[in-house]
Amino acid sequence: MSMAAKQMPDLWKTARVIPLHKKGCRLTLDNYRPISNLCSIDKLFEKIVLNEINRRQPGLEGQHQHGFRANYSTTTAMMEVQNTIVNYMDEGQNCVVYSVDLSAAFDLLRKDTFAHQMEEVMDPDLLKITMDFLTERKMVVEVAGTQSCMKKVRLGCVQRSVLGPKLFNLYMKNVVNHTRGHKLVTYADNSYVIIPGYNKDEVTKCVTSHLKYLDNQGMITNLSKTEAVLFGGMQVDENITLNGKSFKFGTSMKIP
Repeated sequence: MSMAAKQMPDLWKTARVIPLHKKGCRLTLDNYRPISNLCSIDKLFEKIVLNEINRRQPGLEGQHQHGFRANYSTTTAMMEVQNTIVNYMDEGQNCVVYSVDLSAAFDLLRKDTFAHQMEEVMDPDLLKITMDFLTERKMVVEVAGTQSCMKKVRLGCVQRSVLGPKLFNLYMKNVVNHTRGHKLVTYADNSYVIIPGYNKDEVTKCVTSHLKYLDNQGMITNLSKTEAVLFGGMQVDENITLNGKSFKFGTSMKIP
C-alpha cells in the first residue's frame, strides 16, 4: 500500500468532545475526562495507517514501552520491573525504583517536536500522513445536547483515536536516553526506573535528567505523585529535593 500524497479530509479531523464525569463535585472542571467522538471512516483510515507503521517499522517505539503494543500489557511491565529487582537482589544489591506521574500527557504532544524527532527514523510517506493527521484538527464540546463553537486543537494526539496512542509512544521513545543508562520500563505515560544500590546523589541526577527531558517534550510532571522505594535494604527516611519540591521514599509502589 502506498501512503504517498495521502491526506485526510478536514471533516475527519473534527471531534465532538463530550465531558465524562469521573468523580467528585460536578462543578469542578478537573473532575471530567474529555471523550472525543470521531467519525467511523476516520477510525478505519487510522487503522490502515497504524497497520502500515507496525508492518514497516515494528518496535519503532522502543523495547522499554509496554503500552499499546501487541503482546505487551500492564502485566509484562510489572513482570519486567519485578524481575529486574529480583536480579539485583540475587546479586546481593539493593536497588531504588522510582516512578514518574504525568498530567494530561496525551493532550500535550507537540506536532513540530514529533516531526523533528521522526524525520530521521520514520518512513517519509508514513510521517507525512501522520503529520497530516495531527495538523488542522478541530473540536466542538457538547453538553446536554448543546454544542460550543468550533475550536482549533493545537496540541495533543487525539483521545480515543486509533492512531493517537502509537504516536504518543513514538513521541516519548527517546526518554530511554535520559535515565543515565539505568533500566527503564514504561506503560503509556507511566515510567519506572530501576537504579542499583542506593546513592542519593545518583538518584537525584537520574530523576533530574528524566524530568528535564519530559519538560523539554512539553510534558507536565506531577511531582507530588512521583515516588521511590528502596528494595533489599532498610527503608530510607529522607526526601529527594528537585527545584524546591521534594518526594519521599515510600514502602510500596503500584505498577503501573
